[in-house]
Formats: sequence, C-alpha cells, structure tokens
Amino acid sequence: KVDFYEYDPALNTWTQKASLPAPGRSGAVSFSINDKGYIGTGYDGTATYNDFYSYEPAIDTWTPLADFVGLPRYVAAGFALGGNGYLGTGKSVTNQILNDFYKYDVAQNIWIQKLDFPGKSRFSAEGFTLTTYGYIGTGLNLHGYYENDFYAFEDVTDNWMVVAALPTQGRKGACSFTINDKAY
Repeated sequence: KVDFYEYDPALNTWTQKASLPAPGRSGAVSFSINDKGYIGTGYDGTATYNDFYSYEPAIDTWTPLADFVGLPRYVAAGFALGGNGYLGTGKSVTNQILNDFYKYDVAQNIWIQKLDFPGKSRFSAEGFTLTTYGYIGTGLNLHGYYENDFYAFEDVTDNWMVVAALPTQGRKGACSFTINDKAY
C-alpha cells in the first residue's frame, strides 16, 4: 500500500495525506529528522527497493531523495542521530542476510557507507535513538536464531560498542520507543 495517514491525538482522528509516490512495499525503514519523515527500501513480494523519500507534513509533500547505495533490502533497522539518518542490517531479495551500515547525510543528500554493524548479520532487528547514541539489537540471524544482543553507535567517533543484551529470549520484528532518556 502507498496510502499515508496522520494521527491527531488531541482529536483522536486519522486524516489521509499524500500517498507515497513509489510502489507499495513492506519491510521499509523509516526515521524522522527535525520536521520531516524519511522512508525507503522495502519489498513488494518480488523485488526489493533502494529508493528513499522525505515527507514534509507542513505542505503534505513527498520528495524523492538519493537512492540508498547499499544492496536493496527489506526488514532493515534504522534510526536518526545527529541530524542524519542511519540504516543497516536487513535481507536482500535473494535472502542474503546483511550487516552493512550506512549514513544518510541530509545536508548533502548522499549515502555514506560506515563501519559494519558488529553483531551477527540479521534482519527484522530493532533500531532506536537514545541521547547521543543510535542502537540496533535483536533480530533473526542467518542461522535462523533469534538474537537478544544490542550495540550502540556514536556518530561523533563513528564507532560501535556492545551494550547490555535484552535479558530474555531473542526476538525479531520488535518495536521500541524512548521516553525521558530511557528506551522501551
């Protein structure tokens, strides 16, 4: 599907907005930076994508951006950090499980390959931002095992570090949110 909706919690209503100007897909990556939303990659049942778009709610408009330069993929993990977007891990249309990692430089509209995600290659991992770090963890690895590990990325040093693992069984397709300097 390409239809797109805005939720207003004050009115408890959904309003249809401009549709994504691209083929419908599942397993896309999204993040928000300043007052814009970003979405790209994904799978439509036969093909994977590397296109990317920004959405500006103030004018209800989508803008095509530079294509993602890594292997087209779906069920990747992403987050925003330091005014830029990050995307890594995922699965290719040929079922290759990935651990590469990229930065989307908003100001220059370019993708830059960064240091690979240090954990096992995986897909359906979770990504989120907390304070000055971006995190990726959980997911399903290439051997079919659910991961519970987490890693933090710092864009200033361009480096990954191991952080505490999820203290339960691994999982894929998890979701997260952050409130008051805590992640859930």
